[in-house]
Amino acid sequence: RRGYLFDAISRIIFSCADYHGKLVLFLDDVPWMDAATKVWNTHFGRFLSQNNHLILLVATYNRDQEDDINELRHALLKTGLVSEIGLSRFTESDVQKLLWHLIGRQAYDRNLVRKFHKATGENPFYLVETVRKLIEDGWFENAEQKSTPLRQPQNVCEAVQARLKRLSPITWQ
Repeated sequence: RRGYLFDAISRIIFSCADYHGKLVLFLDDVPWMDAATKVWNTHFGRFLSQNNHLILLVATYNRDQEDDINELRHALLKTGLVSEIGLSRFTESDVQKLLWHLIGRQAYDRNLVRKFHKATGENPFYLVETVRKLIEDGWFENAEQKSTPLRQPQNVCEAVQARLKRLSPITWQ
C-alpha cells in the first residue's frame, strides 16, 4: 500500500509541474523528516529520473547532520539528477550587505552589524526574519537602538508564526 501512496504523491507533484510548466519542491531541514518521508524521497528521486519534468528539488540540512541523511543522499545521488551546494554561515560582511538591503544606511553601524551577526547565529534566514520582526515592531525607529537589546524571536518558527498571525482567514485557507 505504501508504494501506491508514494506513486500517488509523486503523480500529484508531476501533475502540478505539468500544469505550471515547472515546479520547485522545497524540503527544509531534511534530517528531521520521519522515516516514511525519507523513503518517499528516495522513491520520488527514482521516479523523477524516469520522467521528463521540470522539477527543482531543494533540500536543506546542516553539515553536522550529514550522518543522519547519508542513506537518502546516496540514493538520490545515484539518480544522477542531484547536485550538492555547500553554503557557509554569514560573515559580518555578509550580514552588513543583507542589512543594507533590508534597512538601508543604518547597516554601516559596525556595532549594529556585530549585534545582528551574533544574535542570529550567522544564519541568513534567521537574520531576515528577525529584521522583519524588528521593523514591524518599530525597533529601528528607536534612537537608542544601539543600547537596547534586540527583541528578537526565540527561534525562526516564532518569527514566521508572528508574521503569519496577520494573515486574513481567506489567505490562511
